[in-house]
Amino acid sequence: MLKKKLIAYCGGAEAVFKESKRALLLIPAIGTAIANSIVSQDLLSAAEFELKFMEQNDIKPIYFMDSDYSFRLKQCGDAPIMLYTKGAINLNEKNY
Repeated sequence: MLKKKLIAYCGGAEAVFKESKRALLLIPAIGTAIANSIVSQDLLSAAEFELKFMEQNDIKPIYFMDSDYSFRLKQCGDAPIMLYTKGAINLNEKNY
């Protein structure tokens, strides 16, 4: 829920990481520890490592704003911000 709040306040996932610590601290429920973590270069290095791992292992990330994210899961208030798939899968297939 906090991740979605950050994205909503900042205008997008990428924008979260472009915000200054001062601006992040103005967002409700974002404290010093979270703001420090977001502006830290360690976090970006870890993300780059994860992206390389996904590419090497043919893992597809699905962001909650993507059209192929599960529509039914999107209806849950605590739905994950990212899903990870391997292989062909349709998360919006209709069950009859």
